[in-house]
Amino acid sequence: MINFRIVKNRRGKFSIIVTCPKCGREGYLRVYSKRGDEIRAFKIVHEKFNRGCHIGINSEYFEELFELHKAVREFEKELAYEGDYPSFRLI
Repeated sequence: MINFRIVKNRRGKFSIIVTCPKCGREGYLRVYSKRGDEIRAFKIVHEKFNRGCHIGINSEYFEELFELHKAVREFEKELAYEGDYPSFRLI
């Protein structure tokens, strides 16, 4: 199980902060590689200048990260559709 938390940034979007399964440090979950609509890899950004760990489609952690990313983005779309962004911080 990957530990994560969700925070709302200044632009009203949600950022996913996860504990990296490779190195154990916290970082932002980003989509690293897409082919069409298919996500092929994630990057967990630990530091400034976009440094971090890559999780590819063949990794054992990919499915869990994919489901987490998909759930948060669907929740975000649902809130945008309703026009109601919460003002609290999700943890």
